[in-house]
Amino acid sequence: MCKQMLWIALISAALAPAQAPVVEARGVVNGVTLELAPSTVAPGGIFNVYGFNLAPATVLATRIPLPTTLGTPGVEVLVNGRPAPLYFVSATQINAQVPFETEAGPAQVVVRRGGVSSRAATLVVQPAAPSLFALNGAGFGPAIAVRAGRLVGPDNPPAPGDVLVVYAAGLGPVEPAVASGAAGPSGPLARVNRPQRAFTSGFPAAVQFAGLAPGFVGLFQINLQLSEQAVPGDVLQYFSGPQMANRLTLGSAGAPHARLLRVPDSLGNLLGIADSSLNGGFAVINGQRGGDGCYQEVWILDFRRDRISRVEECLIHANQNVQTPFIAENESAKLAALIGPAAAAAPAGISSRVLILDGATGRSRIVDLPAPALALQPAGGGQRGVTATLPGEPPRVALINTDTGEVQILAGGQPGPAPGGAPGGGAGGAPPVNVDGLTQVVSTVARLANNRLALVVADNETNPTRAIFVVVSPGGEVQTRIAFPDGYLPLMPPRAEAPRPGGQPPAGGGGMPPGGGQPGGQLPAMPPAPRANAFGEPQSNRVIVAARSADNTKHALAIFDVERGSARAADFPSGAFAASCSPQLRFFNLTLSRKLALALSDRLETAAATPCASTGLLLFDLAAQSMSRVALPSGGTLDVNSLNVLDDYLYGVNADRLAQISSSLFVFDGSGETVRRIDAPRGSTGFAGLQPIASLARLLAMATNRQPGDEGLILFDLANATAVLFPAPAGFARVANPGLHSATRKLTARGIKPGTEGSQVLVFDITTGAATALANPEGVLAIGSPAAAGQQQQARVIFERNQNSNSILAAVYGEGNRPLGLVVVEGF
Repeated sequence: MCKQMLWIALISAALAPAQAPVVEARGVVNGVTLELAPSTVAPGGIFNVYGFNLAPATVLATRIPLPTTLGTPGVEVLVNGRPAPLYFVSATQINAQVPFETEAGPAQVVVRRGGVSSRAATLVVQPAAPSLFALNGAGFGPAIAVRAGRLVGPDNPPAPGDVLVVYAAGLGPVEPAVASGAAGPSGPLARVNRPQRAFTSGFPAAVQFAGLAPGFVGLFQINLQLSEQAVPGDVLQYFSGPQMANRLTLGSAGAPHARLLRVPDSLGNLLGIADSSLNGGFAVINGQRGGDGCYQEVWILDFRRDRISRVEECLIHANQNVQTPFIAENESAKLAALIGPAAAAAPAGISSRVLILDGATGRSRIVDLPAPALALQPAGGGQRGVTATLPGEPPRVALINTDTGEVQILAGGQPGPAPGGAPGGGAGGAPPVNVDGLTQVVSTVARLANNRLALVVADNETNPTRAIFVVVSPGGEVQTRIAFPDGYLPLMPPRAEAPRPGGQPPAGGGGMPPGGGQPGGQLPAMPPAPRANAFGEPQSNRVIVAARSADNTKHALAIFDVERGSARAADFPSGAFAASCSPQLRFFNLTLSRKLALALSDRLETAAATPCASTGLLLFDLAAQSMSRVALPSGGTLDVNSLNVLDDYLYGVNADRLAQISSSLFVFDGSGETVRRIDAPRGSTGFAGLQPIASLARLLAMATNRQPGDEGLILFDLANATAVLFPAPAGFARVANPGLHSATRKLTARGIKPGTEGSQVLVFDITTGAATALANPEGVLAIGSPAAAGQQQQARVIFERNQNSNSILAAVYGEGNRPLGLVVVEGF
């Protein structure tokens, strides 16, 4: 009987369909940094897959090259249909390597078990995605670093000039090339074939070697020689090409500490301050401008070298309202400013000389330009250096190599287009277009394949009666024109008549909406920015534009198929309208689910409103070309102007708030179909000033009763729909200027005491909730701004948080609100 039952069980198992593997919607992430989905990994990089029923048992790869199938029945992971080498498989987790052949862009990841496939999940692949290994395995905190054959730690701290070995993944292609799943060779070594740079808190660390570790799959070894300024706890800032890795520390600083540099009494009113991108302890301060247009009392503060020096040159800026003449080069320790006075033959406020200050070396250089420049700005498009705009017809752009002083006139005399935008001088970055007399660009610009630009032109930007969709070259040459679907026109939200009082963004608004400007804040100056939104899909060459019927009784999406030259209208569900009471109508792209979201209203909006209330969301499935509607829970309403996307979560604050105080947050998970409401936690009345924390799916806000921060801080966790209150410690009336340090995951803020008792830096541990008030340097009463002492004593708040160096730079004041200088606080 037992044998018979056994055979029945075996036969039944053989005939039963294999268990389908299930990949979580957000279950494909970078295996080194654990960056939340949509996560970024390079070809040859390591990624993790999370879910259930992924494999029947835990099986580790036992040979190299890594196999692409493990276990019985066989488990595979496909990346865009190509089998990925597997490190191990288990029921809930798989670790795999992205095949080197994978092209850049969104990739579809599928787990196949015994021939049965999971649904696809999304992984973003880019040519390089440098990912440093951390000791905690979670992508932050101390790095796995080896010094003299031992791990760096409290008993083996790094020292100036040391050579350290750190480990990474995703640095990019290597030479000689290595096959997917193969180990790094021992001879010749497979070196990274793109430029590698490293800094420790802004001081260069020489990269002696960067390549695949011999005998390991997907593991890179980096040999670094530290600078003479390196100290334990410095942040390692590593670059493969233009891509920066996750920030980790080299050992531990032990405890936060502050360095004070006193400023000369002659400075008087501290007007401007500029710190470098990578070195938070290198800054320039200045006072007011003189009658000659030169900034007065310009001083360089170099905290690591304990040095303060005066800039003798006359520094100028064309914009009289700018507080500092300096700009910071992206991802470097350099600052740049124009040297005056302006040449007699040149317009006022421009110069042909540039001062470059290098916080890494402590040295400076003066660069001569071929012509007087109107303005400086950091170079864009992944280039290093700064650019200078040279007036003329047409204007030219000079690229300054800040390492060598070499000046190059960029091809075409024009800077490259801003990310996501389009070159040219039309509205919203569009080139001038004239199609059958229609010249008014009323939409944002959508970028298609082959650098084509898609937009809508009409006869009127407020209430068009004629409109056409066109695809143009960057120079404005019309390549394709498609009429709007019969009976439809672009949907133009009403123009607000005046800015909000004080030009303030709505409570809880975080980030910048597409097209720039603060959400709900002061309206852009004329000419007006386009208010219709055009969303383009380069892969399918489709463009979607919000539309209305000619009589404005219903709303729709106008879907333009560029390849076929056709257009169709997809009507909104009955009784649903776009919440068009905001000056700009915005689409929100949800990468993981391949959906577009748009705020909805139950009524037709005919005028701008503050707040602009929405009762739900319209979702458009880009793959299925279908539409659905999601209502807010409990009949709530959210403010359209506060909507933003973070890590594929769409969030916004409630519209039924008091003044600038919000009491709840609505969160739509881009990988699902539901909206959740998160109320302010017990012990707080509401919140203001939401700050998105990228790749952590968290929002930071000031808990508010009568004024922002008087109840402490709130950290919203969008993934778990929770909110945690961090009360202001005893003895502090409120907190201000909060932020999170990504390298160590510590919250910091300025703790303000009652009356004239001063202020200190507060540090909050987001794991334990513990709060610590850092002692001020001797003689310092207040940090960031003077202690409250009447309107005549009000001063600009100078409390700069540098994520790259994990530091804070702040002005400090003594008794009687006397300015003492600046401090840099490090070691969080």
